[in-house]
Amino acid sequence: MLVEQGGPGTLSTVLANAKLHQAILIVRGSGGAADAIAEYLLCGSTSLEPFKGEKSQAQLSQAPTLTLALALTYTHTQAHTLH
Repeated sequence: MLVEQGGPGTLSTVLANAKLHQAILIVRGSGGAADAIAEYLLCGSTSLEPFKGEKSQAQLSQAPTLTLALALTYTHTQAHTLH
């Protein structure tokens, strides 16, 4: 699964795929859900709207499911060099 940008619904999709042990590549710096997930994995919280709400924070708190995703977190610039 490639996560580049994305909205609040993307969090549910990412968590569902992580629970199925699917590979997840998060493009940090692309905006939206990708940045919220990357920030949460790196810092333990996110300051990005609309991901500061209670529902999004509850989903992000399941980040231990995404521990392997941290190793696959690329910056937006790095992702573009892959194309």
